[in-house]
Amino acid sequence: MKMRLADSIQRQDLVIWKDGLAFCALIQRHRRDLIIYSKLNKFLEWIRRTTPWLENRTTETTMVAMRKKQEDYRDYCCMHKPPKVQEKCQLEISFNTL
Repeated sequence: MKMRLADSIQRQDLVIWKDGLAFCALIQRHRRDLIIYSKLNKFLEWIRRTTPWLENRTTETTMVAMRKKQEDYRDYCCMHKPPKVQEKCQLEISFNTL
Protein backbone atom coordinates (compact mmCIF):
# COMPACT_ATOMS: atom_id res chain seq x y z
CA MET A 1 0.00 0.00 0.00
CA LYS A 2 2.05 2.93 -1.23
CA MET A 3 0.71 6.42 -0.84
CA ARG A 4 1.57 9.43 -2.91
CA LEU A 5 1.91 11.85 0.00
CA ALA A 6 4.74 13.84 -1.55
CA ASP A 7 2.53 14.96 -4.42
CA SER A 8 -0.11 16.38 -2.09
CA ILE A 9 2.30 18.45 0.02
CA GLN A 10 2.70 22.13 -0.76
CA ARG A 11 5.91 24.00 0.02
CA GLN A 12 4.31 26.06 2.82
CA ASP A 13 3.09 22.84 4.45
CA LEU A 14 6.64 21.65 5.09
CA VAL A 15 7.00 24.01 8.06
CA ILE A 16 4.15 22.19 9.82
CA TRP A 17 5.33 18.96 11.45
CA LYS A 18 2.55 18.42 13.99
CA ASP A 19 0.61 15.80 12.06
CA GLY A 20 3.66 14.04 10.62
CA LEU A 21 2.52 14.47 7.02
CA ALA A 22 5.62 16.42 6.00
CA PHE A 23 7.85 13.81 7.63
CA CYS A 24 6.05 11.02 5.77
CA ALA A 25 6.44 12.91 2.49
CA LEU A 26 10.18 13.29 3.06
CA ILE A 27 10.58 9.61 3.89
CA GLN A 28 8.55 8.58 0.86
CA ARG A 29 10.52 10.85 -1.45
CA HIS A 30 14.07 10.20 -0.20
CA ARG A 31 14.19 6.97 1.83
CA ARG A 32 11.45 4.56 0.69
CA ASP A 33 13.67 1.68 1.76
CA LEU A 34 13.05 2.55 5.44
CA ILE A 35 9.38 1.60 5.28
CA ILE A 36 8.42 -2.06 5.31
CA TYR A 37 4.86 -1.84 4.06
CA SER A 38 3.86 -5.35 5.12
CA LYS A 39 4.75 -4.59 8.75
CA LEU A 40 2.98 -1.24 8.55
CA ASN A 41 -0.22 -2.93 7.30
CA LYS A 42 -0.01 -5.49 10.15
CA PHE A 43 0.49 -2.68 12.67
CA LEU A 44 -2.52 -0.76 11.32
CA GLU A 45 -4.64 -3.90 11.51
CA TRP A 46 -3.56 -4.42 15.13
CA ILE A 47 -4.57 -0.81 15.90
CA ARG A 48 -7.98 -1.29 14.25
CA ARG A 49 -8.54 -4.48 16.23
CA THR A 50 -7.31 -3.17 19.59
CA THR A 51 -8.74 0.36 19.70
CA PRO A 52 -12.43 -0.61 20.10
CA TRP A 53 -11.50 -3.02 22.90
CA LEU A 54 -9.53 -0.31 24.73
CA GLU A 55 -12.30 2.27 24.24
CA ASN A 56 -14.94 -0.05 25.71
CA ARG A 57 -15.81 1.68 29.00
CA THR A 58 -18.82 -0.39 30.00
CA THR A 59 -19.01 -1.36 33.64
CA GLU A 60 -19.25 -5.05 34.41
CA THR A 61 -22.02 -6.20 36.72
CA THR A 62 -20.37 -9.24 38.31
CA MET A 63 -17.04 -9.76 40.02
CA VAL A 64 -16.22 -12.62 37.66
CA ALA A 65 -16.72 -10.39 34.62
CA MET A 66 -14.74 -7.59 36.26
CA ARG A 67 -11.83 -9.93 37.05
CA LYS A 68 -11.90 -11.21 33.47
CA LYS A 69 -11.73 -7.65 32.16
CA GLN A 70 -8.84 -6.86 34.51
CA GLU A 71 -7.05 -10.04 33.46
CA ASP A 72 -7.51 -9.15 29.77
CA TYR A 73 -6.03 -5.70 30.42
CA ARG A 74 -3.04 -7.18 32.26
CA ASP A 75 -2.54 -9.54 29.33
CA TYR A 76 -2.60 -6.57 26.96
CA CYS A 77 -0.04 -4.67 29.07
CA CYS A 78 2.32 -7.65 29.32
CA MET A 79 1.99 -9.36 25.95
CA HIS A 80 0.64 -6.96 23.33
CA LYS A 81 1.87 -3.54 24.37
CA PRO A 82 5.64 -4.19 24.79
CA PRO A 83 6.24 -5.26 21.15
CA LYS A 84 4.34 -2.19 19.94
CA VAL A 85 6.38 0.06 22.25
CA GLN A 86 9.51 -1.54 20.83
CA GLU A 87 8.28 -0.86 17.27
CA LYS A 88 7.61 2.76 18.26
CA CYS A 89 11.13 3.06 19.67
CA GLN A 90 12.58 1.69 16.43
CA LEU A 91 10.60 4.30 14.48
CA GLU A 92 11.93 7.05 16.75
CA ILE A 93 15.49 5.78 16.28
CA SER A 94 15.05 5.79 12.51
CA PHE A 95 13.65 9.32 12.68
CA ASN A 96 16.54 10.56 14.82
CA THR A 97 19.17 9.00 12.56
CA LEU A 98 17.84 10.86 9.54
